[in-house]
Amino acid sequence: PFFPNGELVLTTKIFGFPTFDEATSIMTSAQSIFFIMGFPPDEDIEDAVVDLETKAIDALVEVAEKWEKDGTSPFTILEQFNESSFPLEFGRGFLQNIPFLAAAFTLMSVFTAAIFFSRDPVQSRMVVGLGATVTVTLAMAAGFGFLFICGIPMTSIHGMLPFILVGVGLDDSFIIVAEFYRHPRSLPIEERVRKTIFDVGLSILTSTLTSTCAFGLGCISSIPAVFWVCLYAFLAIPIIFLYSLTMFVAIIVIDERRVDENRRDFLCCITAKSNKATEVNIDTSWDDEIVGGVEGQADSRVDRFMAVYADFLLLPVVKVVVLVVFAAILGVCTWSTTLLKQEFTVELVLPQGSYVGTFLDSLEMYTSVGGFETTLFFRDIDQSTVDGQQAMENYLNAMVFLDEVSSQPRNFWLRDFQAYSKNNSDLDGFTFEEQIAAFLELPIYGSLHGRDIARNKQGQVTASRVLIRLDQVNSDDVKQQTDALNNQEQVAREQIVNQGLAGKDWAFFSFDDTYFIWSFFKACPPELTLTTITGVVAVTIISIFAIPHWSAVFFSAPLVMILYVDLLGFLQFMGVTINSVSYITLTLSIGLMVDFLIHILLRYFDSAKTTRHDKVKDTLKTMGTSVAMGGFTTFLGVLPLAFNTTGIFEVVFVTFLGLVLLGVSHGLILLPVLLSMFGPEDNIVLLITHDEVEKDEERS
Repeated sequence: PFFPNGELVLTTKIFGFPTFDEATSIMTSAQSIFFIMGFPPDEDIEDAVVDLETKAIDALVEVAEKWEKDGTSPFTILEQFNESSFPLEFGRGFLQNIPFLAAAFTLMSVFTAAIFFSRDPVQSRMVVGLGATVTVTLAMAAGFGFLFICGIPMTSIHGMLPFILVGVGLDDSFIIVAEFYRHPRSLPIEERVRKTIFDVGLSILTSTLTSTCAFGLGCISSIPAVFWVCLYAFLAIPIIFLYSLTMFVAIIVIDERRVDENRRDFLCCITAKSNKATEVNIDTSWDDEIVGGVEGQADSRVDRFMAVYADFLLLPVVKVVVLVVFAAILGVCTWSTTLLKQEFTVELVLPQGSYVGTFLDSLEMYTSVGGFETTLFFRDIDQSTVDGQQAMENYLNAMVFLDEVSSQPRNFWLRDFQAYSKNNSDLDGFTFEEQIAAFLELPIYGSLHGRDIARNKQGQVTASRVLIRLDQVNSDDVKQQTDALNNQEQVAREQIVNQGLAGKDWAFFSFDDTYFIWSFFKACPPELTLTTITGVVAVTIISIFAIPHWSAVFFSAPLVMILYVDLLGFLQFMGVTINSVSYITLTLSIGLMVDFLIHILLRYFDSAKTTRHDKVKDTLKTMGTSVAMGGFTTFLGVLPLAFNTTGIFEVVFVTFLGLVLLGVSHGLILLPVLLSMFGPEDNIVLLITHDEVEKDEERS
């Protein structure tokens, strides 16, 4: 059958699962019906078309809701979709993320303010806590703004970065402030700042270098989304480091002068009434309650807790249990890692309840349209010659011969043209260009093939195409999809017209938008392996130069690899597959997981204690709290994503939940145990002055 304009009626493209009367061949039923409306491809009215499509979708959604409500529809379900649906829904998902971003920063601000709060109005340092959050926020704004000015694009996937970077930045802030308040207040403020930077500057610099290096290696990815996300993080991390050492340190100094002047927290213009507590700095001060450091006083409550924890952790029986438990975790996670699979669903990047998702579900459920469609293109050859046409036939037949294709295309302009010219004696003596013109003037052929043939002003065919269906490729089987991509590339490469040409210059090739996803699946395993290896190597090299002892590499490199395997296994347990989003989060995690280890290692090798037990105990007392706080702030940063309705951010939350749990446990449990058993006992002397020796004695 044909439409009134002469176009062939393809029943399966209009009706889903049609049934026919065997005697009359008349269609008797169908599970669905398609109504398709086309708009002219005119760039001048593109914006108007998008607006019209949006209004049409909104109207159809209202109709569908009305039908479902009052039951007056002749159809059970009404689904709708247009070419603007994907980008519009992606944008809606990104906009839905903004309230969660605000919630994350509010949560972090409240948390940091609460941590620095004290009942004493002078010794309370809530402004310092809020200053830490503001510092990280402004640092991110500076980094992102610079890239905006440079014209670097930002996609919806970039929405995950603020949640991650705010936790990472606050990690440095907690380390700085804890060390600053650990020094005696009898020292001048400038001297306390100098000692603080001397003590923790290398640790923060090293973690910044490892993270920046890991993100920089992610920038070599051939996958654009990974490249752009890593580029933003690559610049943001060092800027956060610079802001922490400048702006945040300045905030600490200003606040400390406020305390010296006996002014209230927040209401710094108001001088508090003098009392004995503030004058002699007894146990009501924030720094003594949380981190200690007031001259002549005992360790703080947190320090005492970490000391008790260290003594318990280093008991022989506890160390055996720790090693057995972590070995079991590694074994289980290694097994789980082998079960990881690649999978991508469009719903992952759509907001929950999106009409696009329900449309795609209905398309699969109520239609017989299976597999994928791809287009074969022919260009840069003379398509009027017998040799050229035979080459086109050979390429098409080779593609149809693939296991992924079960039948010849329904319509191929060359075959219809050859049949038309052969059976039409009126064309004798016409040139090829004249025959093509007469062929396309017929309504039936013009509607079928008019958009498949490109001609220049002289009527010569410069390019053409034909559509084939890869009906044997399962939409849920990544291996079948990557095999289909490889097989098509191999067929195109073997064509004589493509010999000696680069892939982008091939005369015969196939293409479909789906190939972007398939290409990602193809590139993901080798790129993820390369990123992991280069990341571990880079971290190892930085550790060799940054940590003042050769043995550090034997702790950092193996533990980073163990952490990575454990994280992969954790993701598989949580139902996360390897896709574009999880690939990005795994790339980011390489640079972040080492932070939990570097701070502990540097503090261990910097300790003036002489035995492994004492060095580990000193490390946990002075750095353990900061590492735990850093992990907790990273978790708080991504916590709002647990309530997000977009699959992208659910993957981010699960990944960083695993990263924090595994990173903190390995950094504060497994690594101290290993250092207590195999760590060097010799003192590491690196630019230690007489003042620093006094500092270690005071700390002891």
